[in-house]
Amino acid sequence: MRNKLFLAIVLFSTSSAALAFCIVAYAIIYPQSVLAAQRHTGHATLTGTVIGPDDKPISHALVTYQSSAGMKVHIVHADSQGRFRISKLKTDNYEVRADSKGLFSEWMHNVQVSAGRERTLNLRLEYTKAPLKQHSTKAKAAAKPASSRSDTRGSR
Repeated sequence: MRNKLFLAIVLFSTSSAALAFCIVAYAIIYPQSVLAAQRHTGHATLTGTVIGPDDKPISHALVTYQSSAGMKVHIVHADSQGRFRISKLKTDNYEVRADSKGLFSEWMHNVQVSAGRERTLNLRLEYTKAPLKQHSTKAKAAAKPASSRSDTRGSR
């Protein structure tokens, strides 16, 4: 209805002064439409904190992100308090992950950001899923149950 009214006003305006008056009148009558148009322009911002397994901020962690649409991978650094800020993002869904010193967060999938808005995430680093280092032979033998160890005491 509002769009039709605005179109009718523009079509019936014969001079630039009348057109300017109609535009101002429309903005006064429907201010939400004008404000909504301004709010949705621009870029989105993604902020957050990288925390470790002990819930303490991780300084200078790397935060990796890319659009779900497949744009190239980007990296930003968290500050000394573990905080990061990614600005000038287009409205889209993003994949986000953090890492530092062999610890990684899970990928956050479909993180939706909208133009003119700020989204906040906390990324928790967990231990890497790489296999653990093998312990010495003595440590392996001590870890086996007694029934599986060969017992040579008493054999004559």
